[in-house]
This record gives sequence, C-alpha cells and structure tokens, in this order.
Amino acid sequence: MEARIEKPRFFRDRLVYYQSKMITEQLRRGHRYGLLRPAYCVGICNFAVLPELPGYIHHIELREATTGMLFTDLENIVIIELSKMPREDDGNKA
Repeated sequence: MEARIEKPRFFRDRLVYYQSKMITEQLRRGHRYGLLRPAYCVGICNFAVLPELPGYIHHIELREATTGMLFTDLENIVIIELSKMPREDDGNKA
C-alpha cells in the first residue's frame, strides 16, 4: 500500500511495477505456479490518478481487451482518489 499527497511522475507505471514485484516475489526457483496467490497493490492518493474516469475507487484487473474476460485474478491494483470523494457538506452521497 502506498499513500501519496503529491502526484509523482509515472505514478501509474510505479503502481504496475510494485504490483508485479508482489507476484514475482511469491515463488522461488522450482516452485509451482499454482502456488501463486492474488496480489493487491493499493494506492491512496490525494490527487486524480484517473481523471478521465468518474468515481474515486477504481479496481484495475488484467482482462482481455476485446471481450473484457478476466484473464487472471492474480493482478489487482486498487486506487482510491481522495481528491474526488464527495464531501459531507456538498449533499452528495458516496
């Protein structure tokens, strides 16, 4: 999990890198791939990582581009954009 106040350059790439390490560090040489467990990289940010999308909680998975079929449940990135959360005083419900 990483919490950030300021948006660093290449933040999306950084999340993918951290998430990938979580997968590769699960196995040692000779271990079976069936031992892999789903990995979750969680970014809590005070800036918009995905300004083009509505909402403030995003779950990114590895899917086939044409059909949207889930390819594997092993890779997961969850982004919480605090800057897009509705405030209690603005009348919006989350």
